[in-house]
Amino acid sequence: MARSFISTEIDWQGLSQQIASVPKILKRINCDSSVTKDIENDQLDQFFEDIRRISNLFILLQDSVLRHCKAVTSFMQHSLKLYQIFKEILESNVDFRKAQDRLSEILIIRLDGVIHEASTEIESFQLQFKDTMSKILKLLKLVNKNLKRREYLILDITCFKQDLAKLNKKKLLTTSEHEKKFVLDQDLQNSLSMLTGMNELLNAEIPSFKKGLHVIASDLTVIIIFFHMRLHFHLYNLTKDVIEIKEVKELFASRIIAVFRDHHQPVKEVVNSLMLLTNINRINQFS
Repeated sequence: MARSFISTEIDWQGLSQQIASVPKILKRINCDSSVTKDIENDQLDQFFEDIRRISNLFILLQDSVLRHCKAVTSFMQHSLKLYQIFKEILESNVDFRKAQDRLSEILIIRLDGVIHEASTEIESFQLQFKDTMSKILKLLKLVNKNLKRREYLILDITCFKQDLAKLNKKKLLTTSEHEKKFVLDQDLQNSLSMLTGMNELLNAEIPSFKKGLHVIASDLTVIIIFFHMRLHFHLYNLTKDVIEIKEVKELFASRIIAVFRDHHQPVKEVVNSLMLLTNINRINQFS
């Protein structure tokens, strides 16, 4: 009965790797997001390169968290199906209905409550994740837009200088060439002025931007860690209530318990393999 409802094609090893990859990327972002004070002009280009590297990490984070969210959701849904099926077995069992065992009645109530709570928390996790990533993507879009403008200005300045150099090599210029030289010189000065202003603006505001990235990354880290802890809490309680209670075991044939244990084992292995849940010291590294 249970086998027809349970997916046997889940890549548990790949799912576990997806769950573990997100905190690793977050750690890299947090390490690269330290705020540098009093940036010198000759360090500006390197500072922008740091921002690009962090931006690429956030893009990588976006892809990984989307896969992570899907993997965790699949993981929880697979687990919930097990307990929903187990609940159906409980309710349909003749011995259970005759015995009217109070402990088993409480178990059904627990199953209903935990399934509902876990489903609600999956939805809450996804909403918080989307909200956080929305903030990140808006920041990255604005900053990268200004960095692109700066690159275009530098390209324009290079072209203006090259065109002026060609004209300056000529001993005699025609009227149209004089006009062209005048326009090029004006364009060059305007572009240089814009570049100076943009450098000053970026130099003043990018440290705050990096600090903002660090805060958002830390916020996202807390959300993911909290979700993992709640995930572990639900699975522990369900396993304890359903499998470890002696009175419940005695209500069913050994075959039903064996089927349930068989399908629960890969879920248990995934939980045990989560790095965030194996050592509390690892949590401090990402907080």
